[in-house]
Amino acid sequence: MQVTVVAQTGDLLGECPVWDAASGTVWWSDLETTWLYRADPATGRVDRYSLPESLGSFALRAGGGLVCAFAGGFATFAPDRGRVEWIERPDPGNRFNDGKCDAAGHFWAGTMAPDPADRRGRLFRLAADGTVACVMDGLGIPNGLAWSPDQRRFYMADSLDRAIRRYDVIDGELSIPSGRIIVQCPPGEATPDGAAMDIGGGYWSAEWEGGRILRYGPEGEVWEEVQLPVGIPTSCALGGEDLRTLFITTARYRAQRGETDGDQAGALLSIRVEVPGVPGAHYRG
Repeated sequence: MQVTVVAQTGDLLGECPVWDAASGTVWWSDLETTWLYRADPATGRVDRYSLPESLGSFALRAGGGLVCAFAGGFATFAPDRGRVEWIERPDPGNRFNDGKCDAAGHFWAGTMAPDPADRRGRLFRLAADGTVACVMDGLGIPNGLAWSPDQRRFYMADSLDRAIRRYDVIDGELSIPSGRIIVQCPPGEATPDGAAMDIGGGYWSAEWEGGRILRYGPEGEVWEEVQLPVGIPTSCALGGEDLRTLFITTARYRAQRGETDGDQAGALLSIRVEVPGVPGAHYRG
């Protein structure tokens, strides 16, 4: 597959690509800074927004703007005005990481401890009515949140465990006891990071330090493998007019260690795929 550089912003830790169908643009953040970006793939224009804290994850709001899981908590952000309105800081001492909206319009995001090995991370749900609930605890580095196209299964990676787990969803609620590991990466190899879901039930997982994206089936079987010209892809999202463009954020941690990570490290990349993505959900609060 041909890899295209959408924007070379030199991200230390690019994260959370989000496709905005209304404007034909893609958003993402640099978790190691306080920058939020928006790129127009058709024109090459890139806009940059300054934030009060690093941004772990975010989603589009149905009423405009973004709902955000900043490092310290939930808030809304209006990019056109630069206005942040805080909702709640539910997990003091921990930092928010990956997150995503479900089809019902609720925003889910996980936290991680300063030392992930302490396993004090949690998974929170910010409901459309603004209430916050802790859904799961005992996590290391929660990543790769995604729902199956029929919304009956929930996927989440824990990068500390190098594992991807699948849970049943019953009446919109996670069945925690149903969770089981469907992918276990061997020690010393790549780690599952951010992910995207397509309408065929394929779970696209970015492999930290693996230099590739893997598309898994519901039982963890590898359906496709895409090699990339960078060592550290971090997350991905399906977008474009036909939802068949996979946007990929990347990091340049290896360069910080004096190692080679490829000239495209820190860029937002894209590839074309065969199966369209699940249309992105908006936060309804």
